[in-house]
Amino acid sequence: MNDLMNRISNPACKERDLLIDELNDLIVYGEVNPTDLESIVKQLMNQLKHEADPAVNESIFNLLATVFDNGDLTHLIADETAELLNQLPAICLVHAIPIIAYSHRPDKSSLLRPFVHDKDDEVRKMISEILKDLNE
Repeated sequence: MNDLMNRISNPACKERDLLIDELNDLIVYGEVNPTDLESIVKQLMNQLKHEADPAVNESIFNLLATVFDNGDLTHLIADETAELLNQLPAICLVHAIPIIAYSHRPDKSSLLRPFVHDKDDEVRKMISEILKDLNE
C-alpha cells in the first residue's frame, strides 16, 4: 500500500489518476483495512491542498465520495472538504457538494448556497436538486 501511495503522491509519476481509481476499486471490494483507509484518506486530503493535476483531483474526490458513501470517516471527509470547497473546480464540486450536503455539518446550507449561482450548469443543477432534497 505504501508503494502505491508514494506513486500517487509523486507528480513525476504518470497516470496517477488511474492509480487512485485502482485504489478506489480496492476500497470498494473491501481490500483495504480501516487503519490503512484512514491513513489513505488523510494523505489524499492533504494532497488536494497542493495538487495541480485536475484528473488527479477528480479521482481523489471520487475516492473520497466512495468512502463517505460507505459511512467511513464521514466527519473527517466532510470537514476537510468544507475547508477546500470554495477553491474547487466544477469537476471536483460534483463530488464535494454531496459530501457536504449529506454530512453532519450544521453549516452545510450556508456552505452550499453560494453555488446556486455557480458558472457551471452541472453544479447549479446539482445544488438546486440537493437544496430541494434538504428542504432549503
